[in-house]
Amino acid sequence: MRKKIYYKEIDGKVVFFTNPLITEDGKQIFNPTETQLFANNWKEWIQQRTLEEAKSSMIANITDYDVSNAVNSFILNGKEMWLNRDTRTSIMNSLTILQQIGKETMNLWYDGTKYVIPCDILIQMLQTIEQYAILCFNVTEEHKAEVKSLTTIEEVDSYDYTTGYPEKLSFVV
Repeated sequence: MRKKIYYKEIDGKVVFFTNPLITEDGKQIFNPTETQLFANNWKEWIQQRTLEEAKSSMIANITDYDVSNAVNSFILNGKEMWLNRDTRTSIMNSLTILQQIGKETMNLWYDGTKYVIPCDILIQMLQTIEQYAILCFNVTEEHKAEVKSLTTIEEVDSYDYTTGYPEKLSFVV
């Protein structure tokens, strides 16, 4: 949250402060209320954002949303989790090796919990998670492109970047 900035003309010059010092009844007030500030001719300065600043801020929000649990998560046996791309690739490589030596299950550890999952099912899960991640990536990039094409701050401020994402995945093993 931005700190409010106040201004007033003093000795022919406009001065700006985030926390002006005022004097009332011969006493200095270090943390005046807005009412006290306004009574002493201080005005709130409203900083206007440019369209580019609004877009940049909205794109940062989209990026943050994309990496949040709202997008990057799935449910396994009732527990929310996420496996990033490097982890998914590593697990897939391990599965290939385990299957070559005849193993039928693999232990998947997440947040201190062990999940014993048949290799074939885990491969299907990883493929489904990868497809989900690709779809989410495309939605995120579409939102960014849409924001970049908007022409007013009002359009940017009212843009809903939480829509269009695929339904979260849920697995029971």
